[in-house]
Amino acid sequence: MLESLKEELVALHLELPRNRLTVWTGGNLSGRDTATGLVVIKPSGIRYEDLRRDHMVVVDLDGRTIEGDLRPSSDVHTHLYIYRHRGDVGGVAHTHSAYATAFAAVRQPIPVVLTAIADEFGGPIPCGGFAPIGDESIGRIVVEGIGTSPAILPAPATASTLMPSSGPRSWPPCSSPCEAPPSSTTARRSACRTGRSPAA
Repeated sequence: MLESLKEELVALHLELPRNRLTVWTGGNLSGRDTATGLVVIKPSGIRYEDLRRDHMVVVDLDGRTIEGDLRPSSDVHTHLYIYRHRGDVGGVAHTHSAYATAFAAVRQPIPVVLTAIADEFGGPIPCGGFAPIGDESIGRIVVEGIGTSPAILPAPATASTLMPSSGPRSWPPCSSPCEAPPSSTTARRSACRTGRSPAA
């Protein structure tokens, strides 16, 4: 079920530690299948280098496991809240990059100080409030605080990025999240170090 989406997400998860956006098992990505409305998300506690397609968990928007033997990420309720309240979102990236975490820890938005940030985000990346992990609270903060930005820093320690639901789960103008055009590679790496995931 949703095998191509699972493969895509496994490949994107491997990019997170490569780009120093997270370590160990922290952070995660999910994608929503527009045809079924089902969501594929990383399981809890699996290290990125060990992640395989058959580890991925398929859930419905109420959090019921549809397919998978492992427990979905502890952030599943955050992701599902976002999907239920933002029909335009086809994917969510949750990272722990050092620079985004620093901004979130001091509860400051990431300002537009480079053209790469302006090109990728169109403005500053807002910082939302604090919420505990494990329920819909972080999702609520993301939905309430993100505005028109494709990314937000839920204080104090993470970055979340939303991806459009129409077409591939990527940031425009990419045709595929794994295949950034050469002209934007430097911009994306620069943006990644400020909290933007290559997956979103």
